[in-house]
Amino acid sequence: MASRAEGASAAIERLVGVAREAAAAEPSFAAQVSAAVPALLDALAADPDLAETAMAREESEGRERWPYREALASFAPLLERAAAEAGMGIEEPGPAARAVIAGLTAVILREVDEGRGEDLAALAPELVDLALSPFAGSKTAAEAMRRHGRG
Repeated sequence: MASRAEGASAAIERLVGVAREAAAAEPSFAAQVSAAVPALLDALAADPDLAETAMAREESEGRERWPYREALASFAPLLERAAAEAGMGIEEPGPAARAVIAGLTAVILREVDEGRGEDLAALAPELVDLALSPFAGSKTAAEAMRRHGRG
């Protein structure tokens, strides 16, 4: 039987894979984000147990850890490329990308913690807008979501 930490790690790996696979098929950062975020939300909504497992807190060496934060943070480079591609003139996009990731994480975690994991897919338009707006503007975010039939 796998430990709780191993289960969370496997769940996170699966979710990151779903999002990365969705993004890989897209040509631009806006399309990648508008594909990855809904794919992640769909996977979480389709399997509430997976969501609970992936978003679990664990204790390691007497400290709490949240492995899902590390997994979501792995998407920061995509958002940093977004800033460069959009020509927004952001010299150091890292802090903005990390702030966006923190916002996405907080919303997803709140929904899962409050038993609304099955409804996550409905948040895709707002969360894509949250992810893209700082780098490309709300208009680009809305256009990207429309291309994916969600906005």
